[in-house]
Parts: sequence; structure tokens; C-alpha cells
Amino acid sequence: MSSVQRFNVLELKECRDMVFACCSSDQFAERMTRGRPYASREALFETAEAEWRNLSKSEMIEAFQAHPRIGEGKGGDGRFAKWSKGEQSGLGHGVSPDELREANLKYEVKFGFRFLTSATGRTGEAIYEELLRRSERTRELEVRLSEL
Repeated sequence: MSSVQRFNVLELKECRDMVFACCSSDQFAERMTRGRPYASREALFETAEAEWRNLSKSEMIEAFQAHPRIGEGKGGDGRFAKWSKGEQSGLGHGVSPDELREANLKYEVKFGFRFLTSATGRTGEAIYEELLRRSERTRELEVRLSEL
């Protein structure tokens, strides 16, 4: 049985919880769960992309807020801990935790949501530079570009 087939036959709550662990938007989790069965992995991903784009700005921000902060030692609220720890493993080089924490806080205060980026394979310095660069954007531009 393929992973998509296993996903298609999960109990409703288990499926919703699994989707919510990947994207912490109630609406997204509900829509993806109700959209089953998916014919293929590609169909699942196409639907996920379409459903993400159909979320309101507030629903997107709800999903952003569940992610751990870049550089956060514990990996957030537990759901993302293992995932985050692996992704952020290269962050200890080139920038201090205090600098990263301060830049994250300024970003959150300005935009009202957490800074998100893929940390896999990237240095702390590269992510810090991206954080500073994106902090110069307007809120409207950052929200629009963050949904990509």
C-alpha cells in the first residue's frame, strides 16, 4: 500500500491531526482531510498547494505562528521539535543566538507573525542575512511573498 493510500484510509481524527502537524491551520487540515481520497502523491500535493492559496491571510498567519522560531533551541511546541532540530542543525555558525533572537523579535513585532524559511543546509549567517533583508519589506509584501 502506498503512503497516499494509507493516508486515504486513516481515521478522520488521525488524518486531520497528521495534516495539522504539517500545516497548523484548522481550515487547511479540514479541507485536506475532507478532500480524500487522493489518486496520487501529485494530486495530494496539488490539492495542498491550492488549499494553501485559498486560505485567508489570518489563516496563513495562524499556520505561521505554530512553527518554531529559527534558532529556537527546543524546536517549538513539541510537534515540530524533531523536524526542526534536524532542519536547523547548521545554525550554530556565524551568528550568535542573541543576535538571531533579537532579529526574530523585531521581525515578529513589525509583521505580527514569525519569520519562516527553510534552514536545511544553510548557515546561521545566511539565514540571519535573509531575516534582516526581509525585515526591510512592507508587511503587505512580506505576507504576499511568504505565502509562496
